[in-house]
Amino acid sequence: MEIQTQIIRAVGGEKEARDALAAYCLPIVYRYLRKAWRVSTEEAEELTQEIFSDLWPVLSGFRGGSFKAWILTIARRVTWKSYQSHPTKSRATNTDDSEDLLQLTDEAPSPEALLSSKEQVSLLRQVFETLKPDAREILYLRYLEELSLEEISQMLEVSYEVAKSRLKRARKVLKELWQSHFVDCG
Repeated sequence: MEIQTQIIRAVGGEKEARDALAAYCLPIVYRYLRKAWRVSTEEAEELTQEIFSDLWPVLSGFRGGSFKAWILTIARRVTWKSYQSHPTKSRATNTDDSEDLLQLTDEAPSPEALLSSKEQVSLLRQVFETLKPDAREILYLRYLEELSLEEISQMLEVSYEVAKSRLKRARKVLKELWQSHFVDCG
């Protein structure tokens, strides 16, 4: 799907183009909310609706670049605004992505390797959950959404250098937490 063409058609009122954009965007936004913001399933659904109600009126304002980063910027702003107006909202802590992570390999692992992988994913998720929200978000955007540093800097509205620095810092903290977990367990 050529995004720019679909956007032009959707802005022009074509329902099929709007449906195609929604089909492309919904999983991205929903996954971002569940993984980076750790919201419950119900809250992710509510926020996704709110995000799309904000997205459609400003769709004609997209000026090129990464559409994915642009959508996630809107998602980030709507979610941030929601948490500022409702600071008592709780966040989900179980966003099980072990199956998603295990599906990244082409070969079928042995039962022993599968158990080891699931254990490592579980441990990594626990360590990941202890990160500060900013670190968790930038690592999520880079490694799970596979956004470039340029796209991340655009989304977070910071310079490329700041995004690079934040990513480096987040990686360092994650590595230290991961290593300390094994020292504590060993």
